[in-house]
Amino acid sequence: MTDNARIVGIFLVKNEDQFIKQAISNVLDFCDEIIVSDNQSQDKTGEILKAIESKHQQVKIYEIDDPAQSQDLVTHFVGTNTWIFGVDGDEIYDPQRLSYLRKQLQIGDFSNYFRVVGNVLHCTELDGDRSCAKGYLAPPSRSMTKLFNFAALRRWDGPFIERLHGGNPTFIDGFDRYSIHRMHHETSWEQSDLRCLHVCFLPRSSVESGNRSARLNIMEQSAAMSSRRAWIKTQLLKYLWGKSDYKRRHYMRGPVVEYDARPFFVEYQGASSKNIDAADTNS
Repeated sequence: MTDNARIVGIFLVKNEDQFIKQAISNVLDFCDEIIVSDNQSQDKTGEILKAIESKHQQVKIYEIDDPAQSQDLVTHFVGTNTWIFGVDGDEIYDPQRLSYLRKQLQIGDFSNYFRVVGNVLHCTELDGDRSCAKGYLAPPSRSMTKLFNFAALRRWDGPFIERLHGGNPTFIDGFDRYSIHRMHHETSWEQSDLRCLHVCFLPRSSVESGNRSARLNIMEQSAAMSSRRAWIKTQLLKYLWGKSDYKRRHYMRGPVVEYDARPFFVEYQGASSKNIDAADTNS
């Protein structure tokens, strides 16, 4: 593996018109290429994506019929000097901190790892002007960040649930699926170069109704479809908790904390003109 690694973002979205513009804008300077797989969105997501694609040559939009198809869009990077960065429509990264991480990846600082895991604030509240966010930190909650070193792979065969989930990876010598740099265990939220506001408990689409925090993730949807019993269990837990049971169990650990959200909601102007105060204070 050599220096000057390429960074490719892969989005998997469906009905994400509330945050998708910010999610993509925040990683434009971090990624050399951004692939967006839109799984049959019915809100304004498609319109927003087309507008972004028209302005930024590195962004390519693909329409898919099944989440598993999103893996097909990155499989050809296996065995190349490429970091694949999986981002969802409810994941808002700190763009200034990503600029520091990009330099580290390109000089090979993390080339001995298959995966890098970052810090997360799973948001339960975001104020109207998006200056303050409340929620649960990872750790102690689970981190869902997805940054994979495809140079560590020989193959990554299916079947897949979605991109970067499932399949049977085969590694070159010196790597396995546990070759992980757990940045979130070594670095505080304030100091992390890979930190994300995960707005998973907030409305993500203008077409959502009822309890908008109840959206199931893809793995829960897949499990619910496996049998009638699994479907009944999933719906019962959703009714009891008012939200995805998976998210409740994995993303709501520890105390509720409050942080400055302004570094995550800056208007994209390009790397050369960004001037972001990344200092964070715990309220």
